[in-house]
Amino acid sequence: MYINWIEYESKTSGQKIKHVEFNQLNLLVGASAAGKTSILRAISKFILVMSLGHSITEQCKFKISFSIGKGRLSETAQKDYLWEIETGKEDVLSAENTSACPIIYEKLKDLSDGTDIIDRQDNKLNIKGYDNIPLVSKLQSAIYIFCENNPYDIIVDDMMSSFTLYNQNIAFNSVSHKMLEQIKEIIQDVKDKSQPIRWHYVVRNKFPVSLFIYIVKNTNKNKFSLFLEDLQEIFPEIEDVHIHQSSLDNGNYYLSVRQNGHWLLQPDVSSGIMRTIYFLSCLHFCESNSVMFFDELENSLGVNCLDEIVERIIQKSMEKDIQFLLTSHHPYIINQIPTNSWLVISQKDGVIESNRAIELGIGRMKQDNFFDLINYIKRQFA
Repeated sequence: MYINWIEYESKTSGQKIKHVEFNQLNLLVGASAAGKTSILRAISKFILVMSLGHSITEQCKFKISFSIGKGRLSETAQKDYLWEIETGKEDVLSAENTSACPIIYEKLKDLSDGTDIIDRQDNKLNIKGYDNIPLVSKLQSAIYIFCENNPYDIIVDDMMSSFTLYNQNIAFNSVSHKMLEQIKEIIQDVKDKSQPIRWHYVVRNKFPVSLFIYIVKNTNKNKFSLFLEDLQEIFPEIEDVHIHQSSLDNGNYYLSVRQNGHWLLQPDVSSGIMRTIYFLSCLHFCESNSVMFFDELENSLGVNCLDEIVERIIQKSMEKDIQFLLTSHHPYIINQIPTNSWLVISQKDGVIESNRAIELGIGRMKQDNFFDLINYIKRQFA
């Protein structure tokens, strides 16, 4: 998946995101509360609407232009789509017993020929290739509802391979004994049948990092070894990474790190190591042509981590055709990312706008890049 551009407007909150265009590598910069995280949050939310069938809890409009199969490593032909969705103000109780807003408009357009694949207005739904459409939930996207059919299956598969803010939020959740046993059974079944695990299905499941690493360690030792070696380049004292049961929290399982001959459970591991493990697991275990969201990249990372992580992100964006959407306030990170990848974000009266750095005269000389940005932000508040 490759995100070309988005637009968003919420009648509930009054927030509006004007047209934002993206490149392969994108660093969103700007003052605090400028709207950088809001952009990532909006995209993450609607990816979950398409791929997991989440309902929408606000009256809003969202547009996204995206491509499937874009990049030199893609195994499928490129297809470009435009998806639009709008919800009404009526509150409805969703399947999760939360208040949700009904979908009153949805359209999926194939941009290669201008064909409307999905055209939905209120209770009327037209889908290309179907004559008789059953009554469907007004709380779920038609893309998700028909995700077992072509081309929606391909779209949802690509959406699911993205590492959004949702992945970041659940990264260090505990794993129940029941879930771990189910994963063990699946792994054993794969081994008994002497079949390679279908890796893209693993990636598309939204697992905590601990479970993700457990699966890799037990199904692809080479992939795990490369991940561990990379981690040890940054933290030489780390000998292994695994998952262990806690004597607290109802016996749930957490990520554990072996240092100097001793296993440390997740609560006792430094936040810098945990954050680095998350970044490296995403970079090593992702699929080509996926999208990654890293919000406030510098959080919890020490000086021994920053340059290593940034270097790997730039490298992976080129090696595996991965699209990155990053935010940061840190001068080192900002200066390391090329200015042609900067999106300068600003907000006034609830309206979020974006500009390429070059459009603002930023990036003429590398040593002045960060100071140019600071001066631009100061002028905005003058």
